Amino acid sequence: MQDLINALDNVDYDVRQKAKRALLELDKETVAQPLIEAVYSNTQRMCWEAVSLLTQLRESRAIPAFGDVLRSKNPMLAQVAARSLVTFGTCSVPVLVEALEDTANMTRVQIVKALEEIGGHMAVPTLLRLLESTDSSVVRYTTIAALGVLGDERIIPHIERYADDPDHHVQERVEMVLRKLR
Repeated sequence: MQDLINALDNVDYDVRQKAKRALLELDKETVAQPLIEAVYSNTQRMCWEAVSLLTQLRESRAIPAFGDVLRSKNPMLAQVAARSLVTFGTCSVPVLVEALEDTANMTRVQIVKALEEIGGHMAVPTLLRLLESTDSSVVRYTTIAALGVLGDERIIPHIERYADDPDHHVQERVEMVLRKLR
């Protein structure tokens, strides 16, 4: 099996695909832990492929490892981890919320979108803190949109503060969310 795991880092796409197919045919219990360990490999390609496979296997034991990938210096890996965590639904919300403070803005946007898609209502207080603390207009309008989807009317006073935001995209999101919630 280790040869298959190592093949996940092969530069040849076909070799990686063949290894992935073979790993997916193995018993989930047999392959899960080696794949979780591969998430922590020193190569981005292997990490990417391991995250992909663990997501396909819906291996919830990988959630903490995905949380570590969210903090990766590679924003593409971090964004893949955020998207993958959606697969696990509400049990991934704590990991997503915890990572919000330690990630780059590109990753924060994906985390906010993941929380929106999951319906992570328990994330509302964290999203409000993020909204108040970020200097990124992209993070602001994405967070405002997510809060609107989550649909908690108690956020209205928090959202209204951004009606005159310097960024017109933020202003538009505020208008849309307020129309929806009122």
